[in-house]
Amino acid sequence: MAGIKYSKKEFEKSFKLTKELEEKISLMGTHFEQVTPDEKEIEVEVTPNRPDLYSLQGFMRALKTFTGKEVGLKKLV
Repeated sequence: MAGIKYSKKEFEKSFKLTKELEEKISLMGTHFEQVTPDEKEIEVEVTPNRPDLYSLQGFMRALKTFTGKEVGLKKLV
């Protein structure tokens, strides 16, 4: 598994990090590791078969879909 770090500030533009959300992240097929000691980053473990989760944008897209915050494709007009 790859340990990936995301900016906590950028992450919290979409979600407030709670214990409940940490559990949902683990249910998504990734493992929530920790918030770094300086509180600037969060770390998750991502399996090699999910390279879409290596970037913050891909991770947020998957998490929004998994939690039902946003579903489906965006309509481009």
